[in-house]
Amino acid sequence: MAEAAESVWGNSGAILIAVGACVSTFGTLNGFTLLTGQVPLGAAQDGVFPAHFGKLSTRGTPAFGLIFSNALATLVIAMNYTKGLVELFSFMILLATLTTLVPYVFCALAEIMIFIRNPELPCHGTFRRALALGVLGFVYSTWAIFRAGEEVVFYRFLLLVADLPVYVWIKHQTSTILGGINAQPRHSIEGQ
Repeated sequence: MAEAAESVWGNSGAILIAVGACVSTFGTLNGFTLLTGQVPLGAAQDGVFPAHFGKLSTRGTPAFGLIFSNALATLVIAMNYTKGLVELFSFMILLATLTTLVPYVFCALAEIMIFIRNPELPCHGTFRRALALGVLGFVYSTWAIFRAGEEVVFYRFLLLVADLPVYVWIKHQTSTILGGINAQPRHSIEGQ
């Protein structure tokens, strides 16, 4: 991009674009760093992720989530060490973007389902608007996933499959805990 700007606006245009790209990169890095701690924290607080991710450090940060997520990112970088720096950066950005697109697909469909299942809910818009936004979000997210390329989609699929044992383990623990809670009143009632 800087080279294209240089051919149009000269050396100062190239410098301006390069500085803008650096600022954008640092902003993205900052945002993704915050996400790597807050998303697992929220999932743990909702009971769909291991409780260890829900613990905060003495300074109020989700330190375990930050360390674990960044260790995984380092592992992905190490798996692709043969790529050049630009190619590796592009791959990581695509993988991170694709990782956020999968929940967007579900949320777009959930938007429609909320209005279908609960037509009496007070809402800020109409059903047609929700339907249009849901369909638009679903189509865009699906198109963006398709355009990410086979290798990135493959790695995202592997990440999704790697999540399944964690999900099953959390569901098993939740059902065991809830089963124990629900079983207590039944036994006490039957005993009386």
